[in-house]
Amino acid sequence: MSSAARASSSWVSAARTSAAGTTVGCADPGEVVDQQRRRLPSAAPLAQLGRLIGGQIPDDVTDTIERLRVQLAALAAVEAAARVEKLGAARLQHAVTTAIRNGASWTAIGNATGTTRQAAHQRFSKVPF
Repeated sequence: MSSAARASSSWVSAARTSAAGTTVGCADPGEVVDQQRRRLPSAAPLAQLGRLIGGQIPDDVTDTIERLRVQLAALAAVEAAARVEKLGAARLQHAVTTAIRNGASWTAIGNATGTTRQAAHQRFSKVPF
C-alpha cells in the first residue's frame, strides 16, 4: 500500500467524542450525519400525545412543536456539518504534513490544494514537521 493510500485510509479510524463524553469510531463523514439524523425527534410522539388526550391538541401547540422539531433538525445538521468539517481539516493537515515529510514541495502542495505555494505554506506550515 502506498504512503498516500495509507494516509488516506488512516482517517477512517478517526474518533469523535459524543455528548456523553464517550469516544466513537467514525467510518466516514457521512456516518456522522447519519448518527445525527437518528437522534432527531420524530412526529410520531405528537400523534401519540393526541391519541392520549383525545385528539384535543390546540393548533398553536402543534405548530410550535413542529417548528421546534424543524429547528432541532436544522441544528443537528449544522452540528454534523461542523464535525465533518473538523474531521476534514484535521485530515487535510495530516496529509500535508505527511507529504512535506516525504519531500513534497510547497508548490506541489499549493497545486494539490488549489492555492499558491505561498498560501499553502502560510496555511499549513504552523505544524512542526
